[in-house]
Amino acid sequence: MTFAAADWVAVADDLVARAGVPLPEEAALRAAIGRYYYACLVTVASRVVTAATPVERDTTHAQVLRALRDRDPSAQLVQADLSMLRVERNRAEYGEPLSGDLRALAGRTRALATRVLKRAASL
Repeated sequence: MTFAAADWVAVADDLVARAGVPLPEEAALRAAIGRYYYACLVTVASRVVTAATPVERDTTHAQVLRALRDRDPSAQLVQADLSMLRVERNRAEYGEPLSGDLRALAGRTRALATRVLKRAASL
């Protein structure tokens, strides 16, 4: 069975919708932010990381970002957005204090993920 990483967007959307009832709101929203990021990371990785991509002692995250950096300007836009998503994912999943409205942050993260997935289609 092939897994469509973009399906994580649907999972994240469901977490946002159920945050607070019945799921604990902060945990659900933080988890949604992480799922939006991973939907993008795995989707982009499937398009830019190949068997010929040099593998160093890197994480998948760094390998994908480096592969995007070395491509055309549209790929570099994906890299910038994916980097922003990673920052938000790190903050959300490692329990860092998040200022402001967490639900709004999840919404902005979803919008950014949607943009990344749309741009990734042309990589």
